[in-house]
Amino acid sequence: MSELRDAEVTILIPHYQTLDAIRLCLRSIRRYTAPPYRVLVLDNGSADDSIAYLRQLGWIECVSTGVDNDLISAQAAALNLGAARVRTPHFVVIHSDTYVHRAGWLAFLLTWLRAGRYAAVGTRHQTIRAYDSAWLARLAARGAGLVDRVAPRATTAGVPWLRSCLTLYRTDCFRAAGCRFASDGREDATHAATAALVACGQRVLALPDRAVGYYVFHKGDTTRIANRFYADDDREFGERIERHHRHLNRFHARAATRDILRDASLDH
Repeated sequence: MSELRDAEVTILIPHYQTLDAIRLCLRSIRRYTAPPYRVLVLDNGSADDSIAYLRQLGWIECVSTGVDNDLISAQAAALNLGAARVRTPHFVVIHSDTYVHRAGWLAFLLTWLRAGRYAAVGTRHQTIRAYDSAWLARLAARGAGLVDRVAPRATTAGVPWLRSCLTLYRTDCFRAAGCRFASDGREDATHAATAALVACGQRVLALPDRAVGYYVFHKGDTTRIANRFYADDDREFGERIERHHRHLNRFHARAATRDILRDASLDH
């Protein structure tokens, strides 16, 4: 397809058995993203109805990674396989439960990347609330210094936090730095790649949820909850599940979200 050859950005989405989540994720991308762009869904051995759904979508590429899903290393392994397949100048990594709720999200990230000559730009927060106030987007567009006064920069050993639920990379910088996605269960899968970029003298920018939340929503834990990757008697995680559903239900109650959920034409 010519639009794939001409695409500037590839969107990489690791996935494992989250039919409802990946359907809303992909439909929201289709609704709010101006072409051309490529989408690679990196499936880690799904055996539920989600794999049949993904394979019937003609506008994405569903890649069977051959990776056994274990939540700690599977996401990083899938992203490494996906990054090796990127043939566009930029690529963005998101989760299967990252939902776009306003047009301009990709242009917003690309503008930041170019304006600051950054090698990577993404969210520093795992939870991204959905905001509707336009001043947040205007604030983010005015400069990193102002953004940092809203939410001070967070780092680990001097490496800014960039999250795999929403981070955009320059492909050439990523490859020149020998970046790899990796996780030991304590850091995000993106942390090793960020560290490699910083070690090579590249600049990266981590934005707070108040900036990216004007465009994107993410609560997290969907794959873990959907596949019961937790102990039934895990009281603390039980409370996280309750919070997850509260946030997700509020997002689903938005008129625009309900419209996307009903619009099966976005699949074709």
